[in-house]
Parts: sequence; C-alpha cells; structure tokens
Amino acid sequence: MMFKIHHLLKVISLYVILVTLLNSTINGVFGKLIELTDKNLDELVKDDDKWLLQFYTEDCKICTSFRENLEKLSELPESEFGTVINFGLVNANKNPHLVSRFSTNRNPQYYFIDKKTVYTFSVIQTYEFFHEFLKYHRWMYFPKKKGRSDPFSNFASFTGYFNYVGYFLKNYVFIYIPAQVFYSIIVMTFISILAYYSYRKHLEFEKYINEFEKNMEQKLNDHCLKYGYDPFAIIEEMDKKLKEKEETKKLKKN
Repeated sequence: MMFKIHHLLKVISLYVILVTLLNSTINGVFGKLIELTDKNLDELVKDDDKWLLQFYTEDCKICTSFRENLEKLSELPESEFGTVINFGLVNANKNPHLVSRFSTNRNPQYYFIDKKTVYTFSVIQTYEFFHEFLKYHRWMYFPKKKGRSDPFSNFASFTGYFNYVGYFLKNYVFIYIPAQVFYSIIVMTFISILAYYSYRKHLEFEKYINEFEKNMEQKLNDHCLKYGYDPFAIIEEMDKKLKEKEETKKLKKN
C-alpha cells in the first residue's frame, strides 16, 4: 500500500514538473528570463517597468554562454538592486519588427528600459559588470534613444513593419535591405507620384488659361466687329485719357 502511494506521488510530481516546463517553454520563460517577441513586447513592458534586454541569435556562442549569468542576476531579490528589474531575451532572427525598432545591428546587444525610456550602452560581458551596472543604476549615465530612434515612438513602430520584407529577402533572396531603406523608397515614390501629378495638373491649368484667353480675345473681336468698334482705337483712346489724367495731376501739384 505504501509503495503504491509513494509511486503515485512520484507520478504526480513528474506530471507537475512536466507541466511547469511545458508552460515555461510555451510562454518563453527561461528561469526568470522572459522571451520577448514582436507580438508580446508592448503587452509585457508596462509604463513603470524596468527591463534589461539582450538581443541574441541561436548561433551566437557569446550570447548563449552568458545566459547563465543573466539567469543568476534575474534570481536576485529586489533589495539587491533597490527596484524590480525584469530580464528579457529577444531572438533577433525571429523578431524583425523589434530588431528594426531598437536599431539592433549586432549580437549580443543590450538595452535597458526604464519607464519606456530606452538606454543604449556598451558592456563587458561579466557577471560583476552587470551586477554593478544594475545595483548602482548606471544605465542613467548612458545615452537615451530619442525622437525617431525611440523604439516606443510611432515612427519606429511603423517603419519596423518594413523589416518583415527585409527578412523575407534575407531568407529567400540572400539580400538584406534595412527597414529604413524601404521606408525611404516608399516616401520617395510617394513624393515622385505627387510631383508628377502636380506637374500634370499644372500643364492642364496652363492649357485651360491659354484657351480661356483665346476665347475671350475672340469674343472681344467678334463683339467689336458686330457693333463696328475698332478695339485698337479704343485702347489708344484709353491710353490718351490716362496720360491726360496724369498730366492734369502733375499740373495741380505744381
């Protein structure tokens, strides 16, 4: 009887462990490291959160070798850093939108997010460096990503979608074109179309004005011929009257 109970407890324990591991894998959690993706980053990163991000690739040995140190740091208590710090991983090969948003150009590459302000910094990949970096909040001394380069800006989010095309070409045509280049091409194409349309409208308007002037001139000539007027004589007479008025004004002034 005791053997059966003991065996049952073992089975239950194994089941719980398997479910936990499966759940962690599905949710992209490695210890306390959280896998961030194109789909879940904006949901998981809250306005008041602090995050240390590592962009990595599966074939990057430096990235994977340092994973153990990141796990150790993520397991330290809140009191160690004086604040809650989340640790995130981003697979650069599978998340083109985030790669573009953060302007990632090498792996591993690290960023620190403090209340959705992103800091870029150079690192020495040692446990001691990161421990002091986080403990003394040294990210605050590094440059921030601002304006269009801010990963949480609308511009960065919008242009990031063009990187899907870049990754498609990279995987199937072996040519990588950055998202910013695609964006520039689209903007230049739009400007070219707009300029062409404006030029066509200008030509149409110019043609309309010329035709209007010709029609008015023809109507004037027809009217003068009908009533026996000489248009040139009328113009000369008007010029004479204007000159007479000017001379009269000059005489009055003198």
